[in-house]
Amino acid sequence: MNLHEEYWANLEQGEFKIRRCNQCSKWQFPAMTRCQHCLGEDLSWQKPSGRGQVWSWIKVHKPYFKDYADEVPYLVAMIKLEEGPLMISSLTDVKVPVVKCGTPVSMVIKKGRGGKPMPYFQMPSGPA
Repeated sequence: MNLHEEYWANLEQGEFKIRRCNQCSKWQFPAMTRCQHCLGEDLSWQKPSGRGQVWSWIKVHKPYFKDYADEVPYLVAMIKLEEGPLMISSLTDVKVPVVKCGTPVSMVIKKGRGGKPMPYFQMPSGPA
């Protein structure tokens, strides 16, 4: 199984796992065969906290992808995971008109198009 398949297999099992270098302890996303920090080859799949912060975001108003036309508008965000890596995902169940960079978020695995599990991020509930 290649790294891409392993990533999706973990999500199918309800677990978000990313690679971590066993030499320098740095987290990697997306998955790579070598550490992007020390070039070590000893990496393993580990479960991060699932928490992070909104680093940047955009509201998509046009149906650029026909499969998502019924979801417009939707929010796409760059999330800085607590462990360091950045990842692009969608923000779900957002109750505020404007998302602020630095807002804490937590991951939730939800079924996406075609029933495939996808990592989404949600903001804490409570007053905006």
